[in-house]
Amino acid sequence: MRRPCASDPMSRPKHRKDPLKQTDSLTGVLAQQSRERRSSMRAQMEQEPQQDLLRNDAPPTLSIEYWNIEALKPPHRNVRNKKPEQVAGVRANIREFDFIRPILITREGEIVDGVVVLEAATQLGYRSVPCIC
Repeated sequence: MRRPCASDPMSRPKHRKDPLKQTDSLTGVLAQQSRERRSSMRAQMEQEPQQDLLRNDAPPTLSIEYWNIEALKPPHRNVRNKKPEQVAGVRANIREFDFIRPILITREGEIVDGVVVLEAATQLGYRSVPCIC
């Protein structure tokens, strides 16, 4: 008669615990809670008809307008430094392609994005620039 050894597949127990059903470990408890939460959410979604989600704020109405350069205010906190090479590159792009991206401003005229574009337009002699407000 043959003695079973630990590495013999025939000697392994035939009834193993299902790892998904183990609730004695923390992982098992968390997995069980997650399954219960998903099933309750699924049941709730099936019972309630889907309603259009309402936003808290209305989408802004943006428009592109030409603003006089003197009416624009520099940002109260300038985050980046304007390098002369950068201004020269933007100036060359404006000269070749005109304005591709307008300057972003607030309704009061404070620049949010586009300080370098404004500097390049000023050097090129523009009196007004396209702005998104």
